Parts: sequence; structure tokens; C-alpha cells
Amino acid sequence: MQGKQGRDVQYSHLGEGLLDRDRKGRIHFFRLGFYFEIKDDENAERYIEIASAFNNTHKNEPVDFVIPPYVSVDGEDLPVKSIGYCSFNGSAAGIATGNGIRLKSVSIPYTVTSIDAMGFIYYNDRYSDSTSIFIPASVVSIGSSAFFECKDFSIFCEATTKPEGWDNNWNRVNSSNLPVVWGATFDEYLESISA
Repeated sequence: MQGKQGRDVQYSHLGEGLLDRDRKGRIHFFRLGFYFEIKDDENAERYIEIASAFNNTHKNEPVDFVIPPYVSVDGEDLPVKSIGYCSFNGSAAGIATGNGIRLKSVSIPYTVTSIDAMGFIYYNDRYSDSTSIFIPASVVSIGSSAFFECKDFSIFCEATTKPEGWDNNWNRVNSSNLPVVWGATFDEYLESISA
């Protein structure tokens, strides 16, 4: 997965097609991917945090979004370790402006260790669909309301119980919690999304 850098914009594409000009003025078009930030962890190691996922296809149909474990930036493979605040936006406004994405499923790699508060938002209206997500055991931190207003999410967690670093309201939607399949395998998750 190759990352691209512009003036203040950095993004990675997962397919073809996002209009962007490179430094020589050439236009590129990418249709599915994410904007990201390069951050430093507590050991001063660089990593990727997803800032915003996008799908710029004309039909904007629900997608199976597979987050890559690494993004190559300037020849260095940086691990994708974090899903940032409001990274995945399912609202009608977000989708209409190209700042959102309709999801069918999300596969998180084992490099990811954290999901910020409200990492996934507004998967609850006529532009949203039933969505499945696999959270690997590598995720040791999840913020409050990480699935804000995501009423139709099916969550498959590799962990057998809620890890200590996950907020008590991590899967809270309004006055109830989203259902979770604890101790799930990736194969069980794949079976659920292919059914």
C-alpha cells in the first residue's frame, strides 16, 4: 500500500480512481481509501493513524473495507496502528460530500492497537447498511462510544472478554450496547459476511 503526500494531505488508496494533483501537476484519481496522519508512539516510532475513510465511486455502494497493516511512505513501511476520531462516517451528509463511506464490512489488521472515541459514526440511516466488523486481539484501547449512532453493526471480537483498556461504553448506542461475539475467529467473521 503506497501512501501519497501533498501539501497538508496524506492519503492511501485501496483501489483505482480520488482526484489529486501530484507535484508535477498530473491528475490522479483514487476511488477507495483513507486519509491518514503520521504520528510517533511512546518509543518515537512512526506509525499511521486513519483520519478519514472515503469512497468516491459513482454508485457509492457498500464496501468491504480491508484496512492494510502497513502504508509505505517515502520508502518506509509504517504500521497502521490507530483508527482516529470520526474516521468512518456513515452519515448522509458525509457520504454526499465524499467525506463518508458506506460499509458492508471492516477488517482491522493485527497492527492496529487503538480505536478512538467515535471512530465509527452515523451508521444508522437510509444511507447505511448492516455492517460487520472484526476487532483483533491486538486492539488494547477503545474509546467511549467508538460506534456512535451505529445501530446496525455486528461486532466480532477476537478477545474473549472486554479488555481492560476498552472504555466501559465503547459499544454504547443510545441507551443500549451493540451485540458482541466474544472469542470470535477471523474465519467466523468471514463466514458471517459471506452469508
